[in-house]
Amino acid sequence: MFSITTLVKWVSISNHLLRTAQSTMEGRIVNISSAIVYAKAGQNETLRQSLSQLPGVEIHAATEDGKLIVTIERDNDKTAVDTYEAIERMDSVLSVAMIFQQTESNPDQELLTCK
Repeated sequence: MFSITTLVKWVSISNHLLRTAQSTMEGRIVNISSAIVYAKAGQNETLRQSLSQLPGVEIHAATEDGKLIVTIERDNDKTAVDTYEAIERMDSVLSVAMIFQQTESNPDQELLTCK
């Protein structure tokens, strides 16, 4: 179970994803997603180092029992899938669960200002 602090971080991540989509150049496709990556027992630090080496992957939070909250920002759906597959193949990964995914093909026209 996640704490209130972790839930607040999720809200922060959601806001980060929206800001990223809003700042994307018009006409450029961006695949934005978030996931929980589960580390094998005793592999938290190894997994953190491996994830930090992947382009477009950012670690936002981690729990003591090996759950890491990450965002993945890639130029298209194929590179996003390739990134998920690369994470799944890591020796220190138990599993990956996608939580959120959005593809922005023209973010300046798709996002409306909230009132």
